Amino acid sequence: SGFVLLNIFIYICLPFFFNYDKLKINKYCSTFEVQCLIEGKIKYTFFPTPRLKFKNLVVLTFDSKKLVVANNVAIKVAINKLANQDNFKFTKFEVKNSEINFYLDDLKKYKKIFNKITFSSPIIFKKSNINFFDENQKKFSTIKEADVKVKNLNDVIIKGIFLNDEIYINYKKKQKNLIL
Repeated sequence: SGFVLLNIFIYICLPFFFNYDKLKINKYCSTFEVQCLIEGKIKYTFFPTPRLKFKNLVVLTFDSKKLVVANNVAIKVAINKLANQDNFKFTKFEVKNSEINFYLDDLKKYKKIFNKITFSSPIIFKKSNINFFDENQKKFSTIKEADVKVKNLNDVIIKGIFLNDEIYINYKKKQKNLIL
């Protein structure tokens, strides 16, 4: 049993020795037509679950508008995929203390970006602000202290404070059954 525990510990610690290249993350982001900039180091931790953590993520649209500015990001990694960095399977994305910016004149671009995302794992924003900008890029409204859970584009939950009132939005789009 000691040998088994040692092997499990070594397996869980393998990712400590990987080199986490920010260019790989930016390459991943470019498939969605956005640019991701990470100012801090990417670190691995296995407690309480295996995850990659980094600070100061900025997601830019290709016309250099800040889409997301996040202070803390954690990407949970499936425990059965730790042996090879290229085979990591991400099980959850958690973003804390972020600013999410929506520019109304870019709604078609956002739809194009979101349609490219395959939601194999949920994206969760905690204690974030969702800012809305008009066509002159002036902020006209904010959902403060928002907690957002996106399972997929048809299942989104937003809790926060809007115009000094607590709001709860539970968007679920019903799938239509097609009979051929």
